[in-house]
Amino acid sequence: MGCPLLLLALLTVVTKAKVLSQCELAHLLQEEGLGGYGGYSLANCEFQSPVSPQPFLPGCHHPQRWQLWHSRSAFCPCPGLCMAFYESTFNTAAQSIEADGSADYGISQISSQHWCTDDRSPSDNRCGMSCRDLLSSNITDDIICAKIIVRNPQGRDAW
Repeated sequence: MGCPLLLLALLTVVTKAKVLSQCELAHLLQEEGLGGYGGYSLANCEFQSPVSPQPFLPGCHHPQRWQLWHSRSAFCPCPGLCMAFYESTFNTAAQSIEADGSADYGISQISSQHWCTDDRSPSDNRCGMSCRDLLSSNITDDIICAKIIVRNPQGRDAW
């Protein structure tokens, strides 16, 4: 009797993850009002490299991926999509542990150090949410927190 109950308990803890396509994510971001939010546009999401006619995403692995999405360069006309691709490959349940013990969560890899709270590291919890909420297939929490981050005076640098 104990094993089935343990299995049931474990299954209820598992988060429902999803790997989104770039089009699905662009549509969700647009629906949530992120087209033009904080000066970041979804309007020119063509994903073409200026030096190559080949589509830029998915499959392009630039050696300076963080700087690529982080800067407002011609390589990345849609920063939210580039960031999600390079940070999580569009996986809503992505999670990574940093050297300082903090962790990054969800499709946008939001840091537990400043933006959400987990059981591993101290946090400012500026988004007022559990980091676990950022791991589900519903990215509404991720978008709410991303809006808070972008409103920060440092903008995307605050990520």
